Amino acid sequence: SVADPEDWLAKRAGASGGTHIGPASSGSPEDGTYYQRRVVGEPRSFAFLADGRCAQVFAVTAQWTSASARTPYRFGGALYPGACPPAVIREAKRGLDAIVAETGLRGLASADCLIDGENWWLLEINPRPGATLDVLDRRTRPLLLDHIEACLGRLPPSESMAHAAGTTIVHTSRPL
Repeated sequence: SVADPEDWLAKRAGASGGTHIGPASSGSPEDGTYYQRRVVGEPRSFAFLADGRCAQVFAVTAQWTSASARTPYRFGGALYPGACPPAVIREAKRGLDAIVAETGLRGLASADCLIDGENWWLLEINPRPGATLDVLDRRTRPLLLDHIEACLGRLPPSESMAHAAGTTIVHTSRPL
């Protein structure tokens, strides 16, 4: 339970797209829901491949919301590359290496963060391709092949994207 719910958000476990995020209430969270402290920062996602021992970060994307009255944190889109201080990338890589080594995570995954200058907060690890898959699968070698290699415990040679790419989601209030 939290003493001051103004400082906290409620999130439904296993959900995606931000439509499941709302203000926390006093007391303990309901079953299937957890609380996360509010922090200030710009949303970024680190896309990485994991081989069960370490992480290979290959992209940072900037993300934004497409807020509505009922869904203030709804995912709106992403842009590659996302600006991120090199020190944050290094620290995030060290943290992801530790998480991968502890959990044995393998394959294509993403780590969602908030970044404020050189301060950063890990929000969640998505042990699957994230919402930025369509933005990031624009390399010479398809990401699916890299995902398979990583699942087999082999990190492929590092390859970055040469061009900027973005995606946005258009939400409507009525069916079209």
